[in-house]
Amino acid sequence: MKTCKSCHREHRAEKRRSQREDRIKDGVRYDFDRQRLIRYENGRKYIYWSPQMISTIRKLYPVTENAELAGILNVSVTALYKKAKSLCIKKDAKWIYGEKAKRMRQAQISRRRMGNPGAYAKGNRKGSEVRIEKCTRP
Repeated sequence: MKTCKSCHREHRAEKRRSQREDRIKDGVRYDFDRQRLIRYENGRKYIYWSPQMISTIRKLYPVTENAELAGILNVSVTALYKKAKSLCIKKDAKWIYGEKAKRMRQAQISRRRMGNPGAYAKGNRKGSEVRIEKCTRP
């Protein structure tokens, strides 16, 4: 069904007005499903971060998987990441290195189980015509 521009604009304006009326009023409320305080502001929903939650983030975020910590705090991983960024908290470099090493070992084990050792056998000449030889400068 085709409508003229003015009718279409009027319809959209009416739709926006009705959505504004349906919106939850601003303020802080307790969400029983998530068991936490939620702050509503201009139709948007914000998590209320308690001082206990913030101290937990400061203590555990540098050395804990994001998914695990998000489960502890009962928030999404994205919300946790954004809050840590706003608090200027970063992951510990040693912890990141250890996690990378652990994942590389897991990948190597799974490749071996599948029959792929992950490297050519010693003495293999496959692809030697396109390999770049190491520079042997004096």
